[in-house]
Amino acid sequence: MSRDLVHRASVAEVLLTAAARTGPDGIAVAAQWPRGHSVFGCDLRGRHDSTVVLETMRQAGICGAHLLYEVPTDAQFVMANIGYRWQDARAPLSLTAPADVTCQLTYTDLRRRRGAVDGFAVAASFSHQGAVFAEAHGRGRILTASQYSALRSRRPVGHPAASFVGEVRHPAPAAVGRRREEDVAVAVDGQGRVLVSPRHPAHPVYYDHPLDHVPGLLLAEAAQQAARLHTGWVDRVLVGCELFSAAFTEPDLPAAVECTVAGDECVDFVVRQGAQVTAHGQVRLSPSARGLPRVPEQR
Repeated sequence: MSRDLVHRASVAEVLLTAAARTGPDGIAVAAQWPRGHSVFGCDLRGRHDSTVVLETMRQAGICGAHLLYEVPTDAQFVMANIGYRWQDARAPLSLTAPADVTCQLTYTDLRRRRGAVDGFAVAASFSHQGAVFAEAHGRGRILTASQYSALRSRRPVGHPAASFVGEVRHPAPAAVGRRREEDVAVAVDGQGRVLVSPRHPAHPVYYDHPLDHVPGLLLAEAAQQAARLHTGWVDRVLVGCELFSAAFTEPDLPAAVECTVAGDECVDFVVRQGAQVTAHGQVRLSPSARGLPRVPEQR
């Protein structure tokens, strides 16, 4: 799969392997999820990190727009909403080989400007060996390079005075459900507020190529890490995430993630820069309901 069709710079970050039309507004894509991916890879029992659905959905949604509607590859996609649900008991396990996944996408609510598609909604189902284990959806706009440049030329710049107090510290990876320090996406300030603050500012997955805003995938990751800090649900499985973007989250302004428990498994979150809410949504963290294969003992 060409990197241009999924808007990735690194070949290693292209998850799709093939795509085919299934109708005027439908497409099927094949994806392969590697076992050793730095963020989406497997744990010791072969269970994939479910956030791989978000990135696969992002790549598939963009790829489909290019192939179905002849959207130029230099167009800018702005996602207003993206979300998924994951059935942990049905999800593929990859103890000895990567997972080959099929994704069926359907586009609706097409918007056109001068004959060209410039907005859409998309829904998808994910299957492995014929069994559906996840569903995802998204809604976005498509801008030309000049439209995007004009839009972003009005962005705010600079740090509001005294937005956050004291030094910030990054939590230990285990406290936010991660194994590597460089994958920690949040920090805590002197008053206990949680900030979007990747330990690796140029993270090769979230910042695969230069961006002038905080990407949605990083916001979703920061939200689920903040939810784990807020609840202590470190050992639970992330089985869903819904992200709504109200505005661009600026990279040079402090962004706080505020969490509220909304049920036995749900945590609502708000991303705030100063007085403005830039994103909001919900993450779902559930105890695993599956019997996982036993990890062989080392001798």
